[in-house]
Amino acid sequence: MRQSLVHQLGMTLVLVVTATLTAGCDMVYFARIDVGPHGGRMDTADPLPIEDRDRCVTVFFATAKELGLECHESQYPIITGSYDPTVYHLTACKKPGDFTDIQLAVGPQQMSVELSKIGGFREPAFFRRCRIGFSEQLRQGCGNEHVTVRYPYQW
Repeated sequence: MRQSLVHQLGMTLVLVVTATLTAGCDMVYFARIDVGPHGGRMDTADPLPIEDRDRCVTVFFATAKELGLECHESQYPIITGSYDPTVYHLTACKKPGDFTDIQLAVGPQQMSVELSKIGGFREPAFFRRCRIGFSEQLRQGCGNEHVTVRYPYQW
């Protein structure tokens, strides 16, 4: 009986220590997808014609709908000060019940999609699904030569 109690206390201590160590270890996951002059090779990329940019925006919203995201206009970028609000039109998207932040920034000659999520030791499943979904659909719909995916993205 005494040995069983010692074993239970030992296991409890292991759980408490493990929980304490992992509680503050959430990682920030961040990805960026550029379409236009910032996509492909930046030194040779031409500005994205307005018709092409608008088609790529349509691809973004179709993919967002497919992923179950709800989107609305936003004034605030994910990274403070990263977009000039007089130049870029911002849209924020989220899936109800999930904490993955997705932002579309549309400028005169390019667009960017930014994804961020605070998660555990592995890439969060919905974040990964969004990152891959937007990457694949934008490459297919806008041309691989115009799309650059940066993951992990360091700003």
